[in-house]
Amino acid sequence: IEGLSIGVPSDPYFQVLDEDVEKSFNSSLRVMENLGARVEDVSFPSAESANAVGSTLMGSEASSVHELNLSKRAQDYDPGLRNRLITGSLITAQAYLKSLRLRKVLRNDVSSILKRLDVIATPTCPIGGVKLGKLEQDLGGTVLPLIAACTRVTRLLKALRFPARSVP
Repeated sequence: IEGLSIGVPSDPYFQVLDEDVEKSFNSSLRVMENLGARVEDVSFPSAESANAVGSTLMGSEASSVHELNLSKRAQDYDPGLRNRLITGSLITAQAYLKSLRLRKVLRNDVSSILKRLDVIATPTCPIGGVKLGKLEQDLGGTVLPLIAACTRVTRLLKALRFPARSVP
């Protein structure tokens, strides 16, 4: 990885990590630097907006994909998933289209960052293993549904339709 340029988001949105995850991630960055990579902080000031865009678009699209099965077999869905799909079905066309337009602007922001970097590195998940049956996670003093906590870090690039790769 000699010469690889790695951007690490420095915004508060990305800094809410479980202590063990943060230590492991920083350790992996040091290994990559020792192998010749150049690691630098990058700013994603629009991370919260991208998160909202992703929630709107993915919620609406997932609801549409599951519409038929949900109407016929709602009892077969996990209650949390069922509620998210129902919520997604309530997203207006206006909100969906506004999110599509905003996604284009946000993609341009990230594309300009990627013109000078080879990759953007974040932990795949901001938390370590959780106990079976746990439905919420405290992240930096904010209690989030477990699914939101687990996907918080990668949702930005996924929502903007950038490829992502998880490496153990």
